[in-house]
Amino acid sequence: MDLPQELPQAMPTVSVLMSVHNGAAFLRPALESLLSQTFDDFELVVVDDASTDETPAMLAEYQARDDRIRILRNETNRQLPVSLNRGLEACRASLVARADADDVYEPQRIARQVEFMRRHPEVGLVSSNVRAIDTSGRVLFETHHPVEHAGIRLRMNYRCPINHPATMFRRDLVAEVGGYNPDAVWAEDIELWKRLVRHTRFANVETPLVRYRQHETSETNTRPDAGDQLSLEVRQELLARYLDQQVSPAETDALHALLRRRSTRHPRAVVERGIRVAEKLRDEVHRRRPSLRREFEGELFDAICSQSTKHSAVDRRFGLRLMTRAVEVSPRQLGRASGLKKIAAMVVG
Repeated sequence: MDLPQELPQAMPTVSVLMSVHNGAAFLRPALESLLSQTFDDFELVVVDDASTDETPAMLAEYQARDDRIRILRNETNRQLPVSLNRGLEACRASLVARADADDVYEPQRIARQVEFMRRHPEVGLVSSNVRAIDTSGRVLFETHHPVEHAGIRLRMNYRCPINHPATMFRRDLVAEVGGYNPDAVWAEDIELWKRLVRHTRFANVETPLVRYRQHETSETNTRPDAGDQLSLEVRQELLARYLDQQVSPAETDALHALLRRRSTRHPRAVVERGIRVAEKLRDEVHRRRPSLRREFEGELFDAICSQSTKHSAVDRRFGLRLMTRAVEVSPRQLGRASGLKKIAAMVVG
């Protein structure tokens, strides 16, 4: 059931799309930050996915204060991809900005992205870096994703460099590829990016435009194994497409483990497998975009050094072997002061 509302006559420049289920705990700051944007020519389409907390009352309160808000309500919980597709159908603008109900949006978020899309008609999706915050709003860390398409596409092979609630995309392009996959619950974003990246260019605004909240009930912290499995399948397809050769789930997961999950000491076989796949990726990067090779080698060097340090504590011989591999895979890194410090630390340690 949808709440009664009159549509403004003028077509908005942007449709902000949000889905929320029992999000009352953090909904108010999310709405306040959106409604106080410096760019105000937008509608806010909110899909209430059968909330049973104070969310419906809170949405009604804000809608009474601001006629840019349009509320759609699911009678039963349909989950995020179905709810987003329903909201997309209701969006009237050619540009759609995603927003989550537990995040906070910098005042110039929409303005910066609208300006970018106007200046870059070849780009179909733009996101931004984010600042991760805790429940009290304290900043935990800041992301540093590539800003240009080639670097984004490279990183998509082993991690997702597109922050979903920071994205703005051209509605028609997303509609052409079929919107969100209803079966891709917990991985609806990367599954859509996998299809969309074949038809348009991606970009990131370097400045963080979203404060991305991490909490016990956030999707990041509650994603089941099925979501991880689907993400693995998506990365496997992206990697195979990039290398133009078949890759196994084990190879895909090893690359992800090596370059993404650095805080964990991975089994020797996983580390070695990850390095072999990374070498193939490095060679393909050199063929496609030589300018990205040094950056990727630096990332690979740091990842191998991290595993070398962790393994040296339990198997010094293997740790030293990994140190040698780091130099072999990325010899240019010896010229970096940080690279020399890593080597010295491992030798002395």
